[in-house]
Amino acid sequence: MRSVQLQSKDVDDYREVAGEDAIAALHAAAEGLQGNRVLHINSTAYGGGVAEILSSLVPLTRSLGIDAHWQVMEANEEFFRITKTIHNGMHGEDITITPSMLETYREMNRQNAEEMEDGWDFVVVHDPQPLALARLAMKSGHWAWRCHVDPTQAVAGCWELIEEYLPEYDATIFSLDEYAPEDLSPQSVIIPPSIDPLSPKNRPMSLDQAETVAARFGVDPTRPIISTVSRFDPWKDTLGLIDVYRRTKEKLPDLQLLFVASMADDDPQGWEYYERTLRKAGEDPDIHF
Repeated sequence: MRSVQLQSKDVDDYREVAGEDAIAALHAAAEGLQGNRVLHINSTAYGGGVAEILSSLVPLTRSLGIDAHWQVMEANEEFFRITKTIHNGMHGEDITITPSMLETYREMNRQNAEEMEDGWDFVVVHDPQPLALARLAMKSGHWAWRCHVDPTQAVAGCWELIEEYLPEYDATIFSLDEYAPEDLSPQSVIIPPSIDPLSPKNRPMSLDQAETVAARFGVDPTRPIISTVSRFDPWKDTLGLIDVYRRTKEKLPDLQLLFVASMADDDPQGWEYYERTLRKAGEDPDIHF
């Protein structure tokens, strides 16, 4: 397990965007948790929405007097190919999970569980990659599993794998009511995805800054633009977006298409899909990566 080093943040800096009542409610909610040790665990420190959420959530939790930490599990590429298969199965792709794949999945979780220190008051495990930790670790405190994807289309074998480990948890967390399966044990709570309005990605940018960045990548800000900000993933449908761009360009010849992306080190399929997207884009000078 590897600890993620984070820049400090202060909840009180958000008064202007969140309002006094929201900030007061956060301080009140944190009063009974002062000094508690909280650990978040996922599979990558950069790339994708979970890492983006945790990079703000953990330091903001610290600013409320809670001893929050973020650790990333260590695993090899074979493990991440397996968990990407599980990810695709959660989205409805017809997948096969073999006994050998299950053994690799459990073994990587077991190795990370052995490295976990004990003494946490709360542990929040994010998505399927580290799901087995609650069964394999020295389990103290309260454990929750947070699912950041829509599991309603999960194929049967994939969801059964998830359900196998859920009894070890005290709570499950989903993004929407309709994402939480009925009669799920343990109890589910709903926490919508969060966006940090003060992060570099979301802060206001001057027109001069924007034009400078656009020029660096050969983008003409005076012409129409379609953009996507995401990982390279089949479920983001980058290939379909190129089709949309080409059909729209028949009516808007000046149209440009921007792929604004980062890679996650827990997603080996991302590079493969990036290459497929590059090939489909071809030599079109108005498609920018």
